[in-house]
Amino acid sequence: MTGAWVMGPATAQGGRLTRPGPFESTFGVAGEQSLRATGFVPVKQVLGATVFRLSTKGMWNCGAKPFAIGAQHVALEVPPMREAHAYCRRSAFERLAQECAMAGGDGVVGAGMRLTAMADIGHEYLSLGTAVRSSGRVRPPRPFVASMDSARFGALIRSGWVPCGMAVGVGVSIRHDDMRTRLRGLSMANQEIPAFTELVALARFRARQMLIEDCARIGAEGLVLAHNTMVSSQHECSRTAMNYLSDNSDVQDFMITVTMWGTGVVPFAVQQDRTATDFVLDLNNV
Repeated sequence: MTGAWVMGPATAQGGRLTRPGPFESTFGVAGEQSLRATGFVPVKQVLGATVFRLSTKGMWNCGAKPFAIGAQHVALEVPPMREAHAYCRRSAFERLAQECAMAGGDGVVGAGMRLTAMADIGHEYLSLGTAVRSSGRVRPPRPFVASMDSARFGALIRSGWVPCGMAVGVGVSIRHDDMRTRLRGLSMANQEIPAFTELVALARFRARQMLIEDCARIGAEGLVLAHNTMVSSQHECSRTAMNYLSDNSDVQDFMITVTMWGTGVVPFAVQQDRTATDFVLDLNNV
């Protein structure tokens, strides 16, 4: 794989230097040394992937009513799309952990997520990372997945926390474009557009709520956030399109998709100064 380097530790056998087995890592020399300082050694690169076709037809209700002249609309959730986006990412992370287990690793460090469009087929959700194995006697009951690199993974261990899995949060909201939003968009004055503020706030709220629920699902007591993005898109409203008697004719639905994911963590030692506010860890100051 691109950017991988392969090296095996030399050992003496029969008067010659031999290598018991190569390992793969994306950490580099300094990163590999930082990893070994925490009691882990790299095993190999692993991946988890899923290809998913997300059908947008009939998956949402924007709230628009045909021939409803002057109707006022509100931001609504799109649960089917929210669950589909979350399922794709969770599946990729779970398959990453499964490949780590098959490689004999105790966990994955440096896990990321890459989304690639595959023409008209769908999208590939690809997660890559480096499987690591503990060099001591204490080993986790199942492989963990951590999104931080080797340096921050070491900082996490030294701070008394260990990763337990990946938590995912997704929020999808939609709002029909009506006369109010169009008039605000045509204004030359600097002003807030409350309709879009409500749309964004709803998606972010639901994403954070799902993220916290996912932390509870994997048994995490805290979270190291790795990814937080918002994507806006427009779709032709199928409920009012070509409705020439309505002021909502040929308008769009505005959709906001917020995606968050990160590493759930649990303490492995009693910390006297730990409080309930330690939900998000800042590894830059450890």
